[in-house]
Amino acid sequence: RRQADAKRAEASDAAGKKGESFQTINGEHDNSLANGVAQRYWSFVVELCTDPEPSVRLKALHLAEVVLRQGLVHPMSCFPPLIALQADPVLTVRKLAMRLLRQQHGKYPDFFDHQLGAGLGLLFEFCKRLQAAARRAARDAGNVVG
Repeated sequence: RRQADAKRAEASDAAGKKGESFQTINGEHDNSLANGVAQRYWSFVVELCTDPEPSVRLKALHLAEVVLRQGLVHPMSCFPPLIALQADPVLTVRKLAMRLLRQQHGKYPDFFDHQLGAGLGLLFEFCKRLQAAARRAARDAGNVVG
C-alpha cells in the first residue's frame, strides 16, 4: 500500500511540474512578475527619460522601448516623455524617441491627443532642466579655469 501511495504522489508531482513548466513556457508566470516590476518602477523610468544626463536618457528610453513592446504598462503613460524628447539635443535619443512616438501614435492615436498637453508641459520642463544643467556646467568650468 505504501508503494502505491508513493507512486500516486510521484505521479501527481510530475503532473504538477508538467503544468507549471507549460505555463512558464507560455510566459504566464514570467509575464506577471515582469508586469508587476515594470508597473512599480515605470514612473521612475519615465522620469529618467528626461534626465539632464544624455546617457541616462538613452538607457531609460531603451528600457521604455522594451516595456512598451511587451505591453507591460499602459501606453498612454509613455506619450509625455516621448513628446518631450523631441527637443533632445542628442540626435540618437531624439531619433529613438521619434520612432517610439510614431509606433505608439500608430497604435493609439486617441491617447496621443489626450496626452499632447502633458507632453508639451514636460517638454518645457525638460528644456528648463537642460538649460540649468548647461549653466551649471559652464559655471563649474569657469571656476576650474579661474
